[in-house]
Amino acid sequence: MISKLNHWVLMVLIVLLAAGCATMQNRWKDAQSANSIAAYDAFLNRYSKGEFADEARARLEALYLQKAKNTNTIEAYQRFLERYPHGKPADEARKLMDPLLFEDAQSKNTSAAYEKYINTFPTGKYVEKAKEMKVNALYIETIETDTVRGYEDFIQKYPDSEHTDDILERLKDELIEALLENLAEELIEKFLERFPKGKHADRANVLKYISQLKNPDEKLRLNASRQLVKMGKDLNRPDIKSIESIMKKGTESWRRYLYKRSHCTWYEKTSVKYYAAETLLNIKSKYVTSEIQKEAKVAKRKGKYKYKVDDPGWV
Repeated sequence: MISKLNHWVLMVLIVLLAAGCATMQNRWKDAQSANSIAAYDAFLNRYSKGEFADEARARLEALYLQKAKNTNTIEAYQRFLERYPHGKPADEARKLMDPLLFEDAQSKNTSAAYEKYINTFPTGKYVEKAKEMKVNALYIETIETDTVRGYEDFIQKYPDSEHTDDILERLKDELIEALLENLAEELIEKFLERFPKGKHADRANVLKYISQLKNPDEKLRLNASRQLVKMGKDLNRPDIKSIESIMKKGTESWRRYLYKRSHCTWYEKTSVKYYAAETLLNIKSKYVTSEIQKEAKVAKRKGKYKYKVDDPGWV
């Protein structure tokens, strides 16, 4: 009895298995006949480990690649590569995407667009051209931005570029402009250490002497005034304006001991305005007007005077 039952169960299983195989084969034929992404997806959802699963996946990959080819856009190939990052179809997709991404970079013509191409295709067909065009684009962007930081970054990244000399000159212009606004002697000295020769060095020396009109060392102040007078004709309008500004708004002043007499100590107080006024009175420059000279005479007279201090405790 048991033997007959087992035989019956076995027969049922064989029939069911055969029916299942027949069903899978029929569905596979249907998928092949439809030859669509939807058909192969449906087949794999039901028979992901079946006899035809690998072939179905290969056909599905080929159809997705063909879909990307038909669209032929960067985004289409990117979607394909996200799904199938490895294998020959992926290599083909990258090869087809290569010129599209380069054309996109050319149309945008920005350093970021060329950088994207270079990073995506480091050994691509157009990578050398992209590197060259990236530098050209960055050169234009750096000039348009027109900042010290931008110029410094370009020089550091591309010291041997054909554009570096021009960028360096623009950097010097920008630094000189900043020095003219600041007139910080320490920064001017650093500039001269870095760029000791050339027209920008000459400009920096002018700014150095203007700055030294405010130096605590009297010898440096006097020398600065004399040097500026010698340079007279070489000074431009902004230089004269800077000296004039010191004459009108300068706040620095210095006290010098003169002598002691009776119960009093005498000092001489000199304002920075005195040195600026002295310079403007003696300098030969078309930018020093008669009005400026009148103001300079008054500023010089008021800029240096003597005063006494009574000794402590003396009545």
